Amino acid sequence: VHVMEILHKVADENLHKRFNPTFPKINKFYEGLEDEYIAKHIRPFIEKTIYTCVDYLVEKSIPLYFKGEASERIQESPLVLHSELAETCFHFERLPDQTHYHLEVRQAGKDISLYQKDAILLTHLPCLLLLGNRLMRFEAEWDGKKLLPFFEKEFLVVPKSAEKQFYLKFVQKSILHHPFKAYGFDVALIDAEPQALLRMEEHWQGGVVLGLYFKYADGTLFRQDDPLKEKIRFFEKNDDIGFEKVVRNTAFENSIVALLKSLALNKVDGPYFSLFSASNIALNNSAYSIDKQIISTVDWFNDHHDLLSSKDIVCERHIFNKTYHSGMYSLSLKTEEKNDWFDLYGTVKFGEVEVPFAYLADNILAGNREYTLPGGAIALIPAQWMSRYQDILKFSHKKGKNLQLKKFHFSLLKEVQELGLSIPGFHKGSIEETHSIPSRLNATLRSYQQEGFNWMMFLKKNNMGGCLADDMGLGKTLQALTILVHAHLEEDNVTAHAASNTKMTASQLKILLDKENSFDNTSTQGSNCSLIVMPLSLVHNWIQEANRFAPQLRVFQHTGSNRPTKAESFNDYDLVLTTYGTIRNDIDMLEKYLFRYIILDESQIIKNASSRIFSAIRKLHAEHRLALTGTPIENSLTDLWSQFSFINPGMLGSLNFFKNEFVTPIEKKNDEIVSDKLQKLIEPFILRRTKGQVAKELPPMLEKIHYCEMTPEQESYYETKKSEIRNAIVQSLHEKGPDKARFFILSGLTKLRLIANHPAIIDKDYAHDSGKFIEVQRSIDNLMSENHKVLIFSQFVKYLNLFAGEFQQQNLPYSLLTGKIAEKNRQQVVEGFQDDELNRLFLISLRAGGLGLNLTQADYVFMLDPWWNPAIEKQAINRAHRIGQDKNVFVYKFITRNTVEEKILKLQQKKSDLAGLFINDNNPLKSLSIEELNDLI
Repeated sequence: VHVMEILHKVADENLHKRFNPTFPKINKFYEGLEDEYIAKHIRPFIEKTIYTCVDYLVEKSIPLYFKGEASERIQESPLVLHSELAETCFHFERLPDQTHYHLEVRQAGKDISLYQKDAILLTHLPCLLLLGNRLMRFEAEWDGKKLLPFFEKEFLVVPKSAEKQFYLKFVQKSILHHPFKAYGFDVALIDAEPQALLRMEEHWQGGVVLGLYFKYADGTLFRQDDPLKEKIRFFEKNDDIGFEKVVRNTAFENSIVALLKSLALNKVDGPYFSLFSASNIALNNSAYSIDKQIISTVDWFNDHHDLLSSKDIVCERHIFNKTYHSGMYSLSLKTEEKNDWFDLYGTVKFGEVEVPFAYLADNILAGNREYTLPGGAIALIPAQWMSRYQDILKFSHKKGKNLQLKKFHFSLLKEVQELGLSIPGFHKGSIEETHSIPSRLNATLRSYQQEGFNWMMFLKKNNMGGCLADDMGLGKTLQALTILVHAHLEEDNVTAHAASNTKMTASQLKILLDKENSFDNTSTQGSNCSLIVMPLSLVHNWIQEANRFAPQLRVFQHTGSNRPTKAESFNDYDLVLTTYGTIRNDIDMLEKYLFRYIILDESQIIKNASSRIFSAIRKLHAEHRLALTGTPIENSLTDLWSQFSFINPGMLGSLNFFKNEFVTPIEKKNDEIVSDKLQKLIEPFILRRTKGQVAKELPPMLEKIHYCEMTPEQESYYETKKSEIRNAIVQSLHEKGPDKARFFILSGLTKLRLIANHPAIIDKDYAHDSGKFIEVQRSIDNLMSENHKVLIFSQFVKYLNLFAGEFQQQNLPYSLLTGKIAEKNRQQVVEGFQDDELNRLFLISLRAGGLGLNLTQADYVFMLDPWWNPAIEKQAINRAHRIGQDKNVFVYKFITRNTVEEKILKLQQKKSDLAGLFINDNNPLKSLSIEELNDLI
């Protein structure tokens, strides 16, 4: 049945439907067809159908009989149908004057002669040949017409004159596709392993791909996806002719394909491979842009260079008129230590091409990985170099083919050293080196103070400045006096300094000024003198400490209206004590003097880079610089920049650079990587120890938050004012915009904080109580009955005055310290509290009493209102909890519930982490957004 179904396809009615259905009559179907159309379309269809039918008969062992002519009798014996195909082999014999060509046919292992055998060619392509009672099938590609000449002749003769065309057209095609035997000429077989080629190419959809090709010994090139398995080439030399036949080494080619797939390449269409999927090749967005595809592809070449080379794979990296270098790259770095900087020598090798590392600086800083080599090829700077060396390059300066890096940036080189590169360290001691305490110091240093002195000696030997940022009360003044005693009383050159009256020549001074990157001022003179700058309230304390610990130092107080107007007056002294305000006023005189040391006490005072004080401090000249502060960061990281621009000018770059590189990423984006980078950069130059770390002998300190409920009248007053303030803020935002409304918001917040303390502070007509005021007064009454001494801090003087009035009514002795108390009278106020057993209450404004006071007689500290900056609160607490305290210290922070004060506590915790990573807590209010400020309301 199936045979009939196959044959029914060539019935006249089906042929009519298939090839000429528009012709009206089936019996006239063939009359409307051209002979050429029949030969080209209908006959091939019929022949393929017959061949298919014979295949089925052979497969199912169905007998087939030959009918012959109409008049002949049907044979009783079936035709022989062989299961295997007939085999052919071309024989070409080249003789001196002609070429003989015949065809060998074999069936079932036996030679079959076609010559004069009455052979019938049933179908041409595919070929069916009836030879006697045999029906022979040939391979599907075999054209039966090639058999026809050998029905009448045993072989064909090609004359010498037609030889070349015969070999070029017929022989070359025959030996490419069929078995053959050659005599009188050579057919060289090339089947060795080819060379694989990977080419960067533009995909037809627009993306970047790698085309895979295979090049054989004779130069024949195959695309990886080429369906041809062989190629043949004719050659002629003198009278010799021949062929080279290349047979593809499919096993080798497949191994290369498997290798590329194992290296994360995707097979796409044609001979192409890609790092990207087929669906992403044509995309031109930021993730799959042409530039990124090129860079990723060249990186792939570089990453696998050794493996590809070991497989002898040729990599061609030319695309879009650019040639990319691929191969081994290396970087060698070395440094040479100079006076105040390192010379950094570096050589980069891209293969055999050497380039000074400094030449790559602009590319690395700009994030541009493409660097054009001298020969025109483009080398891709390794991606890891862009981050690894960017910090070094940001802070270095080009000098010809080399780089120069200031010595205070040595921590950047240390980071590189950890990556295995040979970078020398300092040759002038280390931070860990221990130094003998000066014999003329009248003090025994604690272990951490000895470490502080060692650290300052390290900085001094290497001509670098530092910031001593110990907690309040740990003896920063004593540590500073130790280095000053060493510098002025025990240095080897002190005699020479004194003998020459230490007046420096213009040339000596110019060298020192050049070292500071300062301008050349030949009128400047130098002295053995050091300058200590401080708030006015600390001058007396420095005089006392110097007399106590270093009585041999000659100290001069440069303050007041009768201070000298010429710097020569300093030559007879070791230390000159002055204030920030005096520096600002006397800078024209002071900037012409070169000091041995300049030490800034409470150095956070210069935090405002736009202030006159900061500008004046920057103009001073010194061989060595130190900053002392317990709170280097009060408001923002820019506070840190201001102080470092004094101790190590240029170390943190310009202010704009510092803001862009550090402040914005850290404060606005919480970038931990940048934060860690800044920490490592400043770490060698800032020494910070907390009381909890080093002052183990201090008695415990207990901090407690004491929550207070508002009275009903106070709560009603607070809510009314809060609604008024909120409505006014909304209107201000609408009319003035966020920037101008910020100050209005802060004013509203301050008013709410005052009400949380006591509404009477802002409203003299308020005649009711305050919950917090009642709680504080009750706590004070209890402590007074137990003879404790209490420090009472508030940032609002009017609030302190309310308590002062209450103490007066109760006849309780007290002390009061605010900004209105003259500096010269402050010590008397302090001593009145410290020395008077009956005076047990000290009211102190937070700002006026935050610095320089030693109030260890108190064992209780009351913080009446939370300040934006927790560091300021810590300063206040440290007035009592410091070296010399022998009692437990109890700290109470009074917070009014359901007010802005509770939100400030949360804000402190949320925002204080930033500066805590570096030094101390910061002012969270400084960087608040409008949304965060509104949330406080």
